[in-house]
Amino acid sequence: MAIRIALRVSLSGPGCMPPAASKDRLPISVVVPTLNVMPMLPEHVAGMRDWLDLVEEVVVVDSESTDGTREYLEQHIDQGQLRFFSRPRGLYQAWNYGIDQVRAPYTYISTVGDTISREGLQHLHAVAAGLDAGVVISPPRFIDEAGRPIATPVWPIHRLLRLFSADQPRLLERWAAFGLGLTTMPQAILGSSASNLYRSDCLKRSHFPLEFGMAGDTAWGVANALRVPVAMTGRVISDFRFHEKSYNVAPFPIDDMQERLESLAGDALDEALAGDARLRSAPETGLLQAMLEQRRAARLHRIELSAIRRKAPPWYLRSAAWRALAQRNRARREYRRYALQLLARSCGRTRAWSALRNMKR
Repeated sequence: MAIRIALRVSLSGPGCMPPAASKDRLPISVVVPTLNVMPMLPEHVAGMRDWLDLVEEVVVVDSESTDGTREYLEQHIDQGQLRFFSRPRGLYQAWNYGIDQVRAPYTYISTVGDTISREGLQHLHAVAAGLDAGVVISPPRFIDEAGRPIATPVWPIHRLLRLFSADQPRLLERWAAFGLGLTTMPQAILGSSASNLYRSDCLKRSHFPLEFGMAGDTAWGVANALRVPVAMTGRVISDFRFHEKSYNVAPFPIDDMQERLESLAGDALDEALAGDARLRSAPETGLLQAMLEQRRAARLHRIELSAIRRKAPPWYLRSAAWRALAQRNRARREYRRYALQLLARSCGRTRAWSALRNMKR
């Protein structure tokens, strides 16, 4: 049975409107979600002091901390900036509640342990304002729990930068942003939200979805790539820390994640096409639809093959297994062929092929 995920967006009304900057400060609200984060909080607040005078407010959403988190924040952040809210536990529930409280035109999500420089915030705002972007994404540095640099994992943002040779910030075509989101699922083209800046009205119009475990960032990018202008910058201005979570991650794994994301992507594409005649007539639209169709086919044939492999006699003696294997591989080839055609429209065939060689299928 197909899964239908409701999108909390309105495509019939106006899009996200670029806000104007205020005179003295950057028009940024900072959302800080917390849950028993005292071990990392002093260092995090020390980093925030580098740019607190730049932002309009700090919105803390605390999920029933019992380790002194609230008291520390109230003591070390100017009460004129700090707005504190207590909410039941929930990862993206806390993010979304904080987003609904912000007053400034832009929102930065400051997850404890992940830091950004003063120049970084200024750069993200300059890019967002200059390109009228709904979100600006950037690559972080990677550090361990003790703050030591570690080897850089390859995230979608790194592939994006190589794909487009982005020496300067640039706005992605919306079909390219959506198509790239498809090729990187379940990884998020957003990367770490603590390396990004969002327009507040875009987040208020479309919350981080709750049906995707810890992949709410991925789901938000898929749901909004066709309607929220996405800009990227190659400047490294933030740190992403790998550390033990202060909450139980057991409830977050989703067995049917791929199916949910594909369903969400299909819904997002259908809604965008229904409200945009120009998109309906664009040649890229047919490629996006074909990519989705072949991705679904590859997943279904993979499930069929896995079911056969669990049965006796050995799967390789069953003709149905070889048929399912051939159909899966054919769907994968077709998917990559359509993805190559799509991305080549933005960056040329050679770069597109290089980017797709190691993508998740």
